[in-house]
Amino acid sequence: MIPFAIAMWKSRLGPRADMIHREAAHVSDISLSARSALATVAIPGRHGAAGTPGVMLAELRGLALASLAGRGENIGALTAAVEREFGVALPSRPSRAAQGTAAFVWSGHNQWLAIGEASGDLVRRLAACAGDLGYVTDLTGSRTIMRISGPRARDGLMKLLPIDLDEAAFGVGSAASTVAAHMPVHVWQTDEAPAYEIAVPR
Repeated sequence: MIPFAIAMWKSRLGPRADMIHREAAHVSDISLSARSALATVAIPGRHGAAGTPGVMLAELRGLALASLAGRGENIGALTAAVEREFGVALPSRPSRAAQGTAAFVWSGHNQWLAIGEASGDLVRRLAACAGDLGYVTDLTGSRTIMRISGPRARDGLMKLLPIDLDEAAFGVGSAASTVAAHMPVHVWQTDEAPAYEIAVPR
């Protein structure tokens, strides 16, 4: 907020717009570059007690994310279209299904979180499948996916999430929409290490 306030203060001391010669006017060259949502928070390194790490945390980059929602009366046709295009059936319960570089995570009745490579044209392919059968929303810039793994990963997440992550209740392929520190999150288990992936708002 301080740089912004200074910029405003300086602008009030500058000459009026009608006093600036046209040949002297210029526009700042502003360029944007991709930046991790966790650039100033997730500092690479080892933290905590000495010994074998119990929990490992990594941000998954280079992904495209989208929300896919079907219309009730057309859900069968939408599921068939997605399966033809991606080779995977949309899960009908809280779980994750994947084929190749594409994955679909159940996120509610007739709703899924779709995940693919950023270079894979995920949103366009989903939109072609959906047509008039459903809705596609690009979430690539609004979510970050973290991978949490290690022998103590389950213990760590159980302190954060208000859901049962016991092996008997939540295993490989399981998924859930829940909250973490009052924020809505989406979590699923990818292997028996155990390893989890969690999608959080940026």
